[in-house]
Amino acid sequence: MSLSPRWIYRVPILLAGLAAGTTALATGRPPLLAAAFQAFLDGQQRWAYEETVSSFKADGSLTEEAVIRVDPSQPYAKQRVPVKIRGTSPTEQQLHDWAKASEAIAQRRLKLRETQAVTGSDRDFRLQLINREVSPLLDEAILVAEDTRTVTFEIPLRELGGPTAALVDDHQLIVQVNRERRMFEHATIRQTKMVHVGVGKYSDGIVEVEFVKADAPYPTIPVLLTRTKTNKPLFGPKRTGRDQIDRRDFKHVTPYEERLKVKLGPLRLLDF
Repeated sequence: MSLSPRWIYRVPILLAGLAAGTTALATGRPPLLAAAFQAFLDGQQRWAYEETVSSFKADGSLTEEAVIRVDPSQPYAKQRVPVKIRGTSPTEQQLHDWAKASEAIAQRRLKLRETQAVTGSDRDFRLQLINREVSPLLDEAILVAEDTRTVTFEIPLRELGGPTAALVDDHQLIVQVNRERRMFEHATIRQTKMVHVGVGKYSDGIVEVEFVKADAPYPTIPVLLTRTKTNKPLFGPKRTGRDQIDRRDFKHVTPYEERLKVKLGPLRLLDF
């Protein structure tokens, strides 16, 4: 069975919110945290790189792997091109499937831009958890640790639906910001209890994101994403595994839309 492009996007970390050109320093928001989010948002869709996406069993044995070239400066169908799938060159059919998936991802991104431009929701950050989207409450961030180099914040999460919506009690978001650079160094999304993710299926896990400065003039970017997960069916034993995305060979690029001189609203969807 050929490796589906859908499998590659199983590590679910999406942020939507303020983009370049909008006001980031909201009242009550820690300036250091606001600056880190703004730097992160400013770098969206501006890096080409090669990424290796891997899935491992609990014993560390590899179950799936693909190497993909990502380049936002290319036409939509060529923005995510597989280089190797399970150690071999992709077939013509796989290249075709990936081109369709890449085009679909770009179209969803464009639709989101249009929707948010119409609704004016340029102040809403959104974090994609396993089974839903939630809002990180930056204005209510809590300083949990600091030293001479970094400051660590816990950011409360709220269900979508405005200020009266319930706080999230099954996930915890922790971010570490470099004091001098005012940029992210690390982020953790930790489940605090089992979450119902489907019919007779529950999940627990933790996502770790490491940020590195790929080039001196630009902000730090996520280069290593690891999700350790435990899946528990209604009947049968738990199964633990790990997904990993490792990125390298970065090149700063101009997004395809800007190359075409197409005027679009701010991009508020960030795909780690």
